This record gives sequence, structure tokens and C-alpha cells, in this order.
Amino acid sequence: MSARQRARQSCRGSRSKKLKSSAELRFSFRLALALGKTREELMRSISSEEFTYWIAMYKREPWGARMADLRMGTLASLFANLHRDTKRKKEPYVPADFAPWSLAPDEAEVTGPILLSDKKAQSNAIRSSLFGKRLRKANGK
Repeated sequence: MSARQRARQSCRGSRSKKLKSSAELRFSFRLALALGKTREELMRSISSEEFTYWIAMYKREPWGARMADLRMGTLASLFANLHRDTKRKKEPYVPADFAPWSLAPDEAEVTGPILLSDKKAQSNAIRSSLFGKRLRKANGK
């Protein structure tokens, strides 16, 4: 393998890791797709404040392929429950049973602020609350 090929391969890996680890980056691509722009055009045309509002709006009213899958899962679960043999399957089907990805269980609502002593953990907690990731405990457990 030539040095050029190794450089290309390592570059591809870092891009995919960055995309997997950055919720903001993934969201920017979803938003660009929804608005019919490239990501670069999108990021040049909106401010940080507007981008933050788009994130908040998406969190309240999601769109895209995942929501389409959930809508179809709702119809599929309705149809499956109409024809379900209750002797063989006692529990009813739910939309997540028909989605190619699994929905995270609803987490309990937090009534007050969550304050952590570690600044990095606090930052991660804020990021996860904005982008829907589960919190990792500050003490590493």
C-alpha cells in the first residue's frame, strides 16, 4: 500500500469518527438536507443563534427518516395488533418493533438543574440534553 493510499484511508477513518461523535455535525447535515442546501452553504447562511434554534425546534418536533419510520411503525403495529393471536403473543406490538432502529426509553423529567463539580462533565450533560444522548455519570460508572 502506498503512502498516498494510507493517507486516504486514515483520512476516511477520522471523518467517520468525527461524524459519529459529533451530534452537532450530524444535525447540520440533516438540516442542510431538509433545506435543500449543502452543509457548507447552510453554515455560511445562518448564524449560530439560528442554528441553536433549529436544534431546539428539531428536539420539539423532529422530522426526517426516523420520524417517517416511526409513522410507518405506528401503522404496522396497528395492523399487526388487529391480526395478533393473543394466545401466542400476549403483549401488543409497538411502533419501535417495526423500526430498523430502536427508540430509547423515555427518561424521567428532571425538575431542577443538574449541577456537576466537573466542568467537562457539566458540558457533556448540557450537550446531551440538547442532542438527546444519554448522560454518562461524572464518576465514570
